[in-house]
Amino acid sequence: MVTDVAGWRAAFSVLAGLTLFCAVAVWRMLPPAQRFLRQDDLGAAARAAAGHAVNPRLVATFAIGFNLLFMLVAMFSYVSFHLAAAPFRLGATALGLVYLAYLPSLAVIPSAGAWIGRIGHRRALRLALLAVAGRAALTLLADLPAVMAGLAIGSGGLFIAQTAATSYLGVEAVTARSSAAGLYASLYYVGGSLGGVLPGLLWRRFHWTGCILLVLLADAIALALGARWWRELPAAATRPSGVGWILGRG
Repeated sequence: MVTDVAGWRAAFSVLAGLTLFCAVAVWRMLPPAQRFLRQDDLGAAARAAAGHAVNPRLVATFAIGFNLLFMLVAMFSYVSFHLAAAPFRLGATALGLVYLAYLPSLAVIPSAGAWIGRIGHRRALRLALLAVAGRAALTLLADLPAVMAGLAIGSGGLFIAQTAATSYLGVEAVTARSSAAGLYASLYYVGGSLGGVLPGLLWRRFHWTGCILLVLLADAIALALGARWWRELPAAATRPSGVGWILGRG
């Protein structure tokens, strides 16, 4: 909206101000970590991280996280180019409103942990990623409500898959959980970075269809990794949790 009124430079200034405000809020309001055991021996910390890197179930979980943010960033970065072109031709404000597709996820995420606890991590991941695949394909239609529905349901599926992955990580990483969470987060954001770059290689020739095919490939890889390497966990070990719980446990 600011871009439409005052240009993109003014919009970036507003973003900078909001980011500064959030940084100060986090600094002043975020409570300190509890029950965190600091590792003073850098060598021991490195060995713990190396141990995670040879655990196939954890490596599969790291790779799943990579693919999850890859898909989310790929879809929401390039959908703006798709919707700015024919037949949609949306302006800057309308393109910004497309990101309201995230909002339905706010209703899904609070109950995702309990739902995963009932049906298990593997099944939750599979159902969530199948929903992502179906709704990603829905965005190929030349119909704006269909594209918005695909983005909304797809983002909800990705957030459920993310909850399943981080909570599974908390159970599978029995030692040095902070380093496991750190490795997961690192691969997660590497995936997001590449999700903003790799679809561009296909965009010139294949446009939105090429982007969605890349998303479906990443989705299929994540599905295969979960099916092959994740183990079924007993109900007592399946808890509604996420990265915050892993980091809090130390």
